This record gives sequence, C-alpha cells and structure tokens, in this order.
Amino acid sequence: MRILLIDDDADFRVLLKKLIRAEWSRAVVDEIDPLQTEPAPRDIDAKRYDLVLLDHQMGHISGLQLLKSFRQIPKFPPVVMLTAFGNERLAAAAIKCGADDYLPKSRLTSSQLVTTIRESLRGALGPKLSPMAFSSRRKRGGSAVGVSIKGYDVTEKIATGPASAVFLAHSHNLNKKVVLKILYGAFELSDEHELLERFLIEYQSISAIKHPNIVEIYDVGVADDHAFIVMEFIEGGSLRTRLQQSGSLAPDTSLKIAFDLVGALAAIHDVGILHRDLKPGNVMFRRDGSLCIIDFGLAKQVQIEQAITQPGKIYGTPYYMSPEQGQGLAIDIRSDFYNLGVLLFELLTGHKPYVAGTPVALVFKHTYAPLPELPEKLNKYQFLIDSLMAKKPADRPQSSAQIFELLKHCQTL
Repeated sequence: MRILLIDDDADFRVLLKKLIRAEWSRAVVDEIDPLQTEPAPRDIDAKRYDLVLLDHQMGHISGLQLLKSFRQIPKFPPVVMLTAFGNERLAAAAIKCGADDYLPKSRLTSSQLVTTIRESLRGALGPKLSPMAFSSRRKRGGSAVGVSIKGYDVTEKIATGPASAVFLAHSHNLNKKVVLKILYGAFELSDEHELLERFLIEYQSISAIKHPNIVEIYDVGVADDHAFIVMEFIEGGSLRTRLQQSGSLAPDTSLKIAFDLVGALAAIHDVGILHRDLKPGNVMFRRDGSLCIIDFGLAKQVQIEQAITQPGKIYGTPYYMSPEQGQGLAIDIRSDFYNLGVLLFELLTGHKPYVAGTPVALVFKHTYAPLPELPEKLNKYQFLIDSLMAKKPADRPQSSAQIFELLKHCQTL
C-alpha cells in the first residue's frame, strides 16, 4: 500500500507514518511539505497511490482548494481530510468538496486512523480480511461449490462477503433444505479474534431464542478451517424484494410488519442482545406469510461488548444506523428502535429518509439533518417517525412496550 501525506507539520507527519506502519509494516508513505514544495495537482501521479491524507490548512495553502483540484483528475485515489479540530461544519465542507472521510488531529487515535484508512479503501487494499485474503481458501472442499461439510450436501451459493459465504444445502439428519453460513479460515485468523467471536456469538445469541419472528438455528460446528452455522431456509423472499417490486407498502401492512419486528426485537433485547443492522434485506418471509429477522452477524451481547468491540468502531449499514451508532458511540436498545424508525419510513414511502454519496455524509445527515417528513397523505403517522427517529436516544421510546402502544394508537387513526 502506498499513501501520499500532504501536511506542513513535520512532527505530525512522523506520527502518522509510525501509526500507519504499526498496522501495515510494508506500507510506503510519501510526504509532501507544501510550505517547502507547493504541490501541483497535475504533477501527482494518481495511479501511484492508494490513498491521500491531506491537511485542511497549510499556511496560505487551502487543503479544500487542493481537494477540489484533485477531484478533477480522473481516477484520483480516495482522500482523507485532516482537520485541526473536530469541527462538523469543516467536515461537511470537506465531504462536499469530495473527501472520502475526515480525521480531527486534536483527538486522533491509532484505531481511528486504521479504521478510516480501511473504510476509505473500501476493503480493496490493506485490510487483513480483504476478499483476496480468502480467495485461495474458497477453492477448497469436495462439493461442486467448493465447500464440504459432513452431514450436508451443499448445492448452491446464495451470497458471499469478504470473509463469509451463505449456501443452500440439504441436511441428512433433518431431511430438508437448510441455509449454511460459513466463516472462511476461522482458525487461521489468530490475530483477528473479533471476527470469529462475532460469528460464534451469532449462533449462541439466536439459538436460545424461540420466537416466530426470529430465524431458527439448527446447528453450529467446525470443519477443516471453517466455522459454520446451519439455519432455517426461508423461501418467501425478502422485504427488500417486496419494496423493490411495490415501491411502498400500505400503511396497515407497514404497521403489521412493524408490530412483528418490535416483538422480535423485544425477544432479542430480553436476553441482552442488540441487532444493530435491521434493514429490509435482513427481513424474510416464510411461505405462510409470516416474517422473521435473519442475519445477526452484527448482533452483540451487551454484557461482553468491551471484550470484543474496539472503542469507536462502527458496524451496521449507514442508511439505517442511529446517530450514536454512526459516530461510534455507546449504543443500547434505543439504537435498534431508531433502525426500526428508518425501516418504517421506507415501508410507508418507498424510499430511504436520508441519502448521500458517501457513508460519512450519511452519518452526518442522521446526526444533524432535520427529521424526515412523510407525504401529506401519511402525516397522521408523522408522530411515530418523529418518536422512533429522534436524534437523542432519550427522546425515543425507552422500551418495546412503549412502541407497541404507539403502533396500537396508529391503528386507530
């Protein structure tokens, strides 16, 4: 990985280089002191670098103006703006000018820097858990799709991610179709315990819950260097697909779905678990029409949060995450309630409440933008959206029971 660092503070450049090389020992960091050599954007070889770290103000030189010039260059690498303070207005200006992210120098930590670099590179380079890290392992196994687990005939790959994949399989013991989720190279990740722990917590958390609106877990195990989970096969399609087909759902249908989701969240919260990633793609329908929440890969047990989560680390989908979740702050059940509010808004309108070009900009909108407004024909439900999507957790419902009461009131309108 090669990074270009443009900053007029020599001491800070030394610090950044040390932090970067502590995580990526073979990274190359080139420096430009703009007060010594004023950077000419057209003279910078964009193809040479994977990332640019750019100071906001360097003497008489404006980093924002440089950023605008960089964005005129085809295929210019991601740019992270460095600011002296955590000024939201300045961060917004940087994003507007084309920055992929920003970092405040005054409270910069190693984990913040590493996380920001990884997110800006979008997993393509540098991260130990990039897709390429698993490419050779995915060719192992004896089945047609490269996976062999005793007791299961794997027939089809359903989905894949950077470190895991989901397959359709036939269970010998159950004599029916099941879904098989596999974490690749689990025991080779000796320096990446968090991923394996999260995967196992997914099973431990859900298997103890018996609820009609939560996917059923059948088995968990290990095979070769893979950890796996076997779960219920749900063949009625996803809520995301229904939204794509219809654009929006009728209010009574939307409220019914919200009722079921609140019930599922209540069951999860009762055992000390947060979902953290409630979205249409994680809601599936069975053949009988009942729905259930799936994919608890981001679920966490509240009581062991500090053991597996680095401070300031963000998990979740930016379109649906709460303001506190997007800022990497401590979260509780009220964050899941915010996710539910975003989802309900999308059910009623057919579109997301906030859209933006980058994840960082989305986080800013969830945190600072005015509450989204429903169309006039739906304004009788506005109080529900305002309550669930309140910026401050203290202004949201404090329990599932309170949300049930709000939903019951909506049904009488």
